[in-house]
Amino acid sequence: MNSWQDLRRKTTSSTYSIISVDVFDTLLLRTTRPELLRFEDVTRLQHAFLRTMVHHPLPSIASLYEARLRAGRTVYGRVAGSKGLDEAHFNDILGLTCALTGLPPECIPHLRHIELAYERKMLQPNRSLLGLLTEAKANGKRIILASDMYLGADDLRQLCDGLLGTFRCHRLYVSSEFKRTKRHGTLFQAILDEEGVPPGSLLHLGDNHLADVAMPATLGIDSVHLPRAWSWRILHHFRARMNRRNLQRRNLIPSSSSLPVPSAPSAIK
Repeated sequence: MNSWQDLRRKTTSSTYSIISVDVFDTLLLRTTRPELLRFEDVTRLQHAFLRTMVHHPLPSIASLYEARLRAGRTVYGRVAGSKGLDEAHFNDILGLTCALTGLPPECIPHLRHIELAYERKMLQPNRSLLGLLTEAKANGKRIILASDMYLGADDLRQLCDGLLGTFRCHRLYVSSEFKRTKRHGTLFQAILDEEGVPPGSLLHLGDNHLADVAMPATLGIDSVHLPRAWSWRILHHFRARMNRRNLQRRNLIPSSSSLPVPSAPSAIK
């Protein structure tokens, strides 16, 4: 795909009745702040709030952060061998975080709200893509969102509604709810089954080559790869690598944790 004009020709083509769009780093764009550093930011905000509502001894910020990282690893570890037939969910991660730190379950809604509010501040809409989708929707295309994400469907819908203005998709497919994943291709099969269309009627757009291009291709679904700009990927990779080294020195994540090297530069800016 050489330009946004080429992408527009794809999204307006009569070949496709449905356009499926990845959410994070495709429709909603993150900063280069690494995920695990964002979790640490969230932990500090959650701890400050908990001090105002919990009347028994609180875990330290460091203990709460360690529990959040451990809960994420544990919950994702449980589904690692499912081959796309299960997925982690925010409720399980937050529930285990509370269990590890001795916080009462009543804290879970507050922890969720704080993390979602932080996420919203760290995201911005991809306005160029949003414009194409708005046009496609006005021309009769069905627009669906597909995401591999631990957030629940209501959580993700809340983020999208708060960031995309008046634009609304027709349906949201999130791996945590369907217990199927894009990265294994099983969520795409669920989409085809739910929408009741042949693979050739669906066009998928996304930034991850494996989850958004290679996997739909195995089912005969056409796709367009929309990676972040090369400069963003280089900076994000560097910041994430430095953050992981710091966390490994602090014994907060296993020393075997690693990151993939960014792929080739994007043709679409």
